[in-house]
Amino acid sequence: MPSIATGHRPSLPLALGAMALGLALALVPAPARGAGPGVRAGHEAVEFDLPSMPLDQALIEFSRQSGRSLAAAGNLRSVARTRAVHGRMDPGQALSMLLDGTGYVASTGPGGIVRVHPRPAAQNARPATPAAPPAAPEAMRDLAGITVTARRREEQRIDVPVAIGIIEGADIEVLGLANASQALRLLPGVTTVDGGNSLTQVQIRGVSSSLGGNDNAYYLDEVPFTGVTVPWHPDTRAFDLERVEVLKGPQGALFGEGAMGGTVRILTRAPDPDRFAARLELAHERVAGGGSGPILRGMANVPLAEGRLALRAVATREALPGWIDATDDDTSANRLVVDTRRLRLRWTGQRWITDLSHMRTHHDSPGGGYVADDGDRNATGMDTLSRWRSTSLVSSADLLRSRLTLLAARARLDYDTAGLLAVDVPAELAVGITVSTFEARWASTGGDPGWVFGYSWRQADRDDLVDVDGLPTSASQRNHAHALFAELAGRSDDRRWSWSGGLRWFRDHVHAGSAATGHDAALDGTFARFNPKVSLSRHLSPRRSLHASISTGFRAGQLQPANSRLAAEALGTHLPGHVDGDHIVSYELGYTHAAESGRGLWQAALFHGDWSKLPVRVPLDGVNNGLANSGGARIDGVEFGLGLLPAPGWKIDLGTTLVDARYRRDVPGTPIAAGTPVYNVPRSSMFAATSYRQPLPGGLEAVASAHASHHSARRTGLVEGTAGDPITQVALRLGLESARGWAAWLYGENLLDERGAVDARDLAGAATRLRPRSMGVELHLAF
Repeated sequence: MPSIATGHRPSLPLALGAMALGLALALVPAPARGAGPGVRAGHEAVEFDLPSMPLDQALIEFSRQSGRSLAAAGNLRSVARTRAVHGRMDPGQALSMLLDGTGYVASTGPGGIVRVHPRPAAQNARPATPAAPPAAPEAMRDLAGITVTARRREEQRIDVPVAIGIIEGADIEVLGLANASQALRLLPGVTTVDGGNSLTQVQIRGVSSSLGGNDNAYYLDEVPFTGVTVPWHPDTRAFDLERVEVLKGPQGALFGEGAMGGTVRILTRAPDPDRFAARLELAHERVAGGGSGPILRGMANVPLAEGRLALRAVATREALPGWIDATDDDTSANRLVVDTRRLRLRWTGQRWITDLSHMRTHHDSPGGGYVADDGDRNATGMDTLSRWRSTSLVSSADLLRSRLTLLAARARLDYDTAGLLAVDVPAELAVGITVSTFEARWASTGGDPGWVFGYSWRQADRDDLVDVDGLPTSASQRNHAHALFAELAGRSDDRRWSWSGGLRWFRDHVHAGSAATGHDAALDGTFARFNPKVSLSRHLSPRRSLHASISTGFRAGQLQPANSRLAAEALGTHLPGHVDGDHIVSYELGYTHAAESGRGLWQAALFHGDWSKLPVRVPLDGVNNGLANSGGARIDGVEFGLGLLPAPGWKIDLGTTLVDARYRRDVPGTPIAAGTPVYNVPRSSMFAATSYRQPLPGGLEAVASAHASHHSARRTGLVEGTAGDPITQVALRLGLESARGWAAWLYGENLLDERGAVDARDLAGAATRLRPRSMGVELHLAF
């Protein structure tokens, strides 16, 4: 059995840590194929995925992934971070790369046991000006082998028979992405509008609307959120995320109401019960034409019972400087302060894993977010205060080749805003949304056929209190929904064909009421629907496949607000008492190709969608607008994504999308005519992201990253106005990372100082803007 030995008398914590490490290394099971007593050159290559981490944890993870036993000696916890090792390679090569710059080496002892120990003093001696180490052997991660859970069960990316976009936490960190909105822009088929007021609008494959529940499903871990009557996606900061997944195309069969264009899943990092870890990030940022502000982020992973219970705590505070002037005195008025807290407690049993999570985000944006005219002014800004809280309990049990998952969650959004809705028109708005969810899901974990069965219950309540120019209005809506869902997937005997089929039965009871001066409105109705999905894949080789799919999505209807009906009656305009539910049918033909080396993965897809009864807004009196079902929309598009690992240290991602999304018919009383582009959808979008790492002497690593994105003008706004502008943004980061756990970065965002209109302008010429050119410095410390 491997053992831990040290050359000095250790303290009790170090001794216990060494014993725990030795036991963990000894108990890692070796696979039947390619297992051996030591880590020597010549063994079969193994796929490694070892991010930078403390040395003791890195050796445990190396032993687990390689199936080889190790013995370790010395104060391993004195090494704060190892270098990252990714790719398919000989275990000896991987271990050598892992230990590079740590002061530790590996040697083979009697019986072939591999010992990791401090480098002898003579070997530690360095010349006054050390030479750069020889280039590390090439190591490449297999992009096709990334595990995803977007279809409610674990699968390799190459095996998912629909287009899927993934950006991993390590890439989010090295690119310096601040929130989920920025991450989503770097995925094919997806565009976003970040309003700077705690809410994000997401467009996936031409699906976008300003009414109804979320048109694209939005999950934080397992917890869904909906705006109930408006598609709202709460802003999620990107610190300490595991990855972001987007399953594109309607996902009504598995994810239910609102997954009409696709499903966004934002996955946070889970607690680790085997080691303590902490991380601190400090930054200071200055924005062109505005001020400066500090940014603080912190994470602590605390084991409470070794191997069983751990707590992961995350906290951030970002004081982002403003630049939009509210008056003629050139005083920036849109400073944004974002505070977040995340707590996740994980208990790991022999068969059960249970997570208890609590998340809170507090946005304070006096002056009205990122909306301004072409002169960076906004005389009608609305002060906004937003508080989003979510608590969930998720428990999963591993059964015989299957996993049972139970979820109970409650999310709450309080959104308050006050100011000038238009010139000389004061307004106040208070919105409260509560979403309660329960789900039971049973899914296969291996073999064919693959399957998922489940039941979902959701209750969403929204209450609005509105006062516009002294005229109060109240509204409330409760959606009480039940759903049964299933999906079955299989392969032919020769593995050349695979198929899947899913079905969801959904029933949503909507009870809504609205009251304005002298006018009341009510809705008490039930919306029910079967939503099928089928896909067929032809596997041209283990790493190349064609797929075709037909999928559906849906949303329930909603009540016409009382103030809208009151304003319409004053103008002699007829509005319906409510809008019907809308639904979409989408067709997709796609191709996936992964290079045999694992260095490249590209995906391409053609898609077509028929969107029926798409709800739109009807302009009334310049302040109020009504709701109506349109004649629907037709969506046609093509998307392409490419991921490359062209050489050691390099990573490149590219993507482009063309979407033609247009309303089918004229909508009386609105600017919408047959052929008008769908609200907020740009016709084209593209992005590029790259990063490079270069090892340096002394355990240092130079890191550079850049990303750029572009989209064409969004031509259709909320109600009336003019088109937005083509938008291009570029960001760059330069950093130095140390194996001792510190890193320093210089960064610039929106380097071209793009100040165009991100979305369509309203009648006053105001639209959402990017933050101007921003420069900053960051310091990272890991423990």
